[in-house]
Amino acid sequence: MPLYIPPAISGPYYSLPDGWDIAWKTAKANLGIQQAAIVGIGDSITQGWGATDFMVDSWWAKLRSVLLAGNTLAGDHYGLLYSDAFTTGTSGPTTATYPLLFGGTYNTDYGPNPSGYNYLAYNNGALTPFVTVTPPYDVVGFDILYIDVSAGTWTYQVDSGSTTTITCTGSGSAANSIVKKVSITGLSSGSHTLTINSSSDAITCNVLGVTAYADTSAGLLFGNMGWPGMGLITGSVANNALADTAQFPPDRLALYQGYQGTTASPSSLTGFGFPAAPDLAIISFGVNDSYQGVSRADFRDALNRLIWSLRRGKSDACSIIICAMWAADGTAADSTHVANSDNADGFSNAYHDIKSAMLECAQMNTCAFVDIHGAFGRAPVANGWIGSGDIHPSDDGHSKIAALLSAIV
Repeated sequence: MPLYIPPAISGPYYSLPDGWDIAWKTAKANLGIQQAAIVGIGDSITQGWGATDFMVDSWWAKLRSVLLAGNTLAGDHYGLLYSDAFTTGTSGPTTATYPLLFGGTYNTDYGPNPSGYNYLAYNNGALTPFVTVTPPYDVVGFDILYIDVSAGTWTYQVDSGSTTTITCTGSGSAANSIVKKVSITGLSSGSHTLTINSSSDAITCNVLGVTAYADTSAGLLFGNMGWPGMGLITGSVANNALADTAQFPPDRLALYQGYQGTTASPSSLTGFGFPAAPDLAIISFGVNDSYQGVSRADFRDALNRLIWSLRRGKSDACSIIICAMWAADGTAADSTHVANSDNADGFSNAYHDIKSAMLECAQMNTCAFVDIHGAFGRAPVANGWIGSGDIHPSDDGHSKIAALLSAIV
């Protein structure tokens, strides 16, 4: 795959307070002796909707390519967005090769639930295999992230090796469910396949994702945590809001701090490891919250809590970029602009407030703010950044986002 080279960017699209990137610069300076983690937290635009191949053409994939130039890859966290079972469809992102493959039939043998960092997959019965993971590069280890909800067992194995049984002890209560991690280490560097198998007891194998490690001592780690419809306060999909404490685990914002345990009784607030407590976080919420009419104050308060959780996860804090993605803003006047919702006062007014809240949080917390909404301008369709009647970037739009971010990281 040829190296992606971003085009030059000019324009008043940045607010970069002094010191916003100290943690990230420090992490990059020590890449030869330690890992540095970058995590994207957002909605379908972060996931890669609109890109021809989201593993290649999305802004996340292009930014990953830029950062890897001259640096070592430590690994990737593959959430369920990297699965054909949860991303294929008439408008969802697709790729030529999915790292995660599911056995059985969607909504029959297994199903989705909007919880954890984004979504989890739960079993409806015994599946062998339930999930199969073959990373597109040589690996030396894996992490399996799962939620312990109900009592029961499931198993895993690497290649044709021995089977390991995981015992869950949950009471069946969502309020008391806990995110847990299984670490598989000591593999010889090479191509490996991880297989996760569920037992006959339903909802005992609840998979959040798998991390593949190419290097456990140094290099860059990447975690794309985007999911379609995700909002910070209220998403466009039922129960799909990161700050919704009625879901499980009860406080999903604190997961990025390294939170383990229930809200009332946390067992650990640090040390959970990647994809928690990153060195650089790119946050891009707001579009779905705008569609739901979320207030400026509510959005600001939740965004502050997410920023604080990310910063408290590491003793040397976390560099954060807050992105205002393009959304309908009430300025469109002809067919060269996006048609749906573009002049709807309720939506555009909400987005004005939410974008203001993003900048407010960035200034208060010494975060970078990138105005992708402004960079796309008033004619994003005519300029080829997005498709008519949609808000998701085209390949060129994803390239523009990657260029805006590459210029500062």
